[in-house]
Amino acid sequence: MTATLNGHALPDPATVLKRVDDRLARKAGDDPLPAETIDAFADAVRTQIVEPLTANPPDAAELAQLRADLQCANDIVAELRKQPFPWADPGPEQAPDHAPDEPQPWGELFARIRRELALAWADDRKGAR
Repeated sequence: MTATLNGHALPDPATVLKRVDDRLARKAGDDPLPAETIDAFADAVRTQIVEPLTANPPDAAELAQLRADLQCANDIVAELRKQPFPWADPGPEQAPDHAPDEPQPWGELFARIRRELALAWADDRKGAR
């Protein structure tokens, strides 16, 4: 039986978890989780989230408040991503608009970390040949 909330069908947790796990495993070059593990997680999601939510669905005012809270949280996260990361070592490839003693913004730090990890991964792949 498909669970519904406010007239909308809720996706089956096992299907969603399987799809996400397949995508993450493919991206990481790993094997997906066994079906038993996905089923155990899906059962937990059903009993702890889906069943209580469908038994006592939020009304329109609660949904509006939840949407407003989510938007507020997304705005805060977006603003935090723009903030400088005070402990970051800017490194030699630092953007020219930063003074050497100026902290590097989070986004630039994460981009630098991704570049360094990609280079390290490429070096490991070369060594494996």
